[in-house]
Amino acid sequence: MSRRLSVDLLPGLHPAGAAGGTALVIDVLRATTTATTFLEHGADAVVFAPSPELAFARRQHPASGTRTLLAGERGGIRLEGFDLGNSPLDAQAGSWAGHTLVMNTTNGTAAAHTAAQAADHILLACLRNAPAAAARALAREGDITIVCSGTDAQVSLDDCYTAGVLVRGLLAAAPAGTFLPNDSAQMALALLDRWPDPAAALQASAHGQRLLGMGDTDLAFADLALDVAFCAELGVSSCVPELRGSEAGGLVFR
Repeated sequence: MSRRLSVDLLPGLHPAGAAGGTALVIDVLRATTTATTFLEHGADAVVFAPSPELAFARRQHPASGTRTLLAGERGGIRLEGFDLGNSPLDAQAGSWAGHTLVMNTTNGTAAAHTAAQAADHILLACLRNAPAAAARALAREGDITIVCSGTDAQVSLDDCYTAGVLVRGLLAAAPAGTFLPNDSAQMALALLDRWPDPAAALQASAHGQRLLGMGDTDLAFADLALDVAFCAELGVSSCVPELRGSEAGGLVFR
């Protein structure tokens, strides 16, 4: 029996009968890239909080033996009172052993919470870990749903392109006939012909253009162009954040 391979162009757009199995959640610009980088650089855990208020509450009650830091943004700008923004370059620059990073972002953290309501297993995927994430999902039994976070409730090229990379990897790694891709999966796959270069796809997206534009108009955001380039690197990380539990403060990935 073929396994269903579905792409949700926005969180919650699950095809009929697609509940269960494994969900790969994408917010390539930038939440899932940043979360992956925190764990790659030693973080004990990354917690996706459902709101800034619950993130602050989580900091007041840290897990035993760890230091809790808050990371997140609205509209690309670090949330007031948070320790860090949503930059994967900031995550790469630190050593996070002994730290739990609690994240709340404009799109990605909410998408993970939506996916967790329908799937048995949740993985965070981005371009940097796409081959490893596809392999981890393939090793699980059942259907696979790739969930695009989108941007401000709109379908986004950057996430759909990343979904296409994952679809390509899954189809290439599995025996012929293993998967039955839905229409959205085939649409995402077709984007790879239009943009063979991941960096060009991310730069062409509305979200990428907004981040690049912020850097062009305000020197305080000059590093955002470097963030976009970092997020476009393909297959350079073997770290795949996986949901390991939930708590009042959010979803716990390790």
